[in-house]
Amino acid sequence: MVNRFSKIHLIQAKAQGFRGFEKGMIFDFEKRKTIFIGDNGKGKSSIGELIAWILTGRNVEGRQKELNITNNKSTMTIGILTFKDQDGKIHEIERKLSSSMTRKFDYEEITQKRLEELIP
Repeated sequence: MVNRFSKIHLIQAKAQGFRGFEKGMIFDFEKRKTIFIGDNGKGKSSIGELIAWILTGRNVEGRQKELNITNNKSTMTIGILTFKDQDGKIHEIERKLSSSMTRKFDYEEITQKRLEELIP
């Protein structure tokens, strides 16, 4: 397993039950630059919150106690982030919140501490 990534390139983020994304949503970042345009309340900030939550378990301000992520119609929240590392290898991080929190890196359970070592 890799000790630490020096660079990551986001490929895709998936969300289900996350904030306003009750049903599954997929956000592709394959282009060199991705721009999100929309009216207030349409989910632009939620995409950033999704990425922060998948990587850290916290919101973009780094707070865990003020985390408001679960859609009120959902019993489970899932976020999946797919990225390419500095060597061009593709990896996936999954964070799932139901009655408990789980994290997976490349389909294997991982601790938050280890995830932070991989992607500081």
